[in-house]
Amino acid sequence: MLRGGVCGILGFGNVGVATARLMRAFGMQIHAINRRGASAEPTDWIATTARLDEMLRAADVFVVCAALTTETAGLIGARELVLARRVLRVASHQLVLVGVFQTVKEHMILDLAMAEAQLGD
Repeated sequence: MLRGGVCGILGFGNVGVATARLMRAFGMQIHAINRRGASAEPTDWIATTARLDEMLRAADVFVVCAALTTETAGLIGARELVLARRVLRVASHQLVLVGVFQTVKEHMILDLAMAEAQLGD
């Protein structure tokens, strides 16, 4: 299920890098986002949050490892999650939150449920 898929990691510091190493061991490609859009750690694709939508479209597994900052607070909402699901259209899409929950908007779960109902999922 993981082999050959894409793991999208938002926040590519120590925790994000450790996550990437684990997911690569499962045969996944690593797509990462950090502030610089660069890393010494090998990735298949890396960018800044300006290209978040592109990563969401590609990710089979989406892991949020970002520290809570003014830039990341509320960065992920229903729009971002629906964007990923609209492109994938598979039930196996996974969201994993590591660390600070405030990176994901408070009402994201309700918003997502409402958006999915509109999409007919």
